[in-house]
Amino acid sequence: MRFDVVTIFPSVFPGPLAIGVVGRAIESGSLSLHVHDLRDHTADRHRQVDDMQFGGGAGMVLKPEPLIRAVRALRDQVPGLRSILLSPQGRLFTQDVARELAAEALRERDRVTARSDPTHRSVPVAPAKVLRAFRRQDTARAQPGS
Repeated sequence: MRFDVVTIFPSVFPGPLAIGVVGRAIESGSLSLHVHDLRDHTADRHRQVDDMQFGGGAGMVLKPEPLIRAVRALRDQVPGLRSILLSPQGRLFTQDVARELAAEALRERDRVTARSDPTHRSVPVAPAKVLRAFRRQDTARAQPGS
C-alpha cells in the first residue's frame, strides 16, 4: 500500500510513523510512505503556501493553488491514485470509513497481484462478512470487564 503525504514539514516524516505497527509495515515493505513538500508546488519566489483568512481574524489558511498542483502532480506520477483530502465540510472519518478504505485497498492489492502472478488465487471474502467480524471484535472490546 502506498501513502503519499503532502506537507509543509517534510522533515517531520516518517517521525512517529517509523515506530509501532506502521513502522513495521514500512520496514516489511507492506506500506510505502512518500513525502512531498507542498512548497515545491508554489509559483512565487518565497514559496508561500498560506494566506490570510477571508473575513479577517487570527490565523492563516492554506492556499488552494499549491495543493491542487501537488495533487495533480501526484496523479500524473501515479496513475489511478486515490486522493483523500481532509476538510471540515467533508464526510466524518470514522472507523467504518477506515474499514471501507482498508477493504478497497485489499481488493486493489489482490487485483494487482492476480495480474502480475497468474498462479495467485485469492479467496473471495464478502465485505459484509469482514465488516461483521470487525464489528464483533469492537463490540467484544467495548464490553465492560473484557
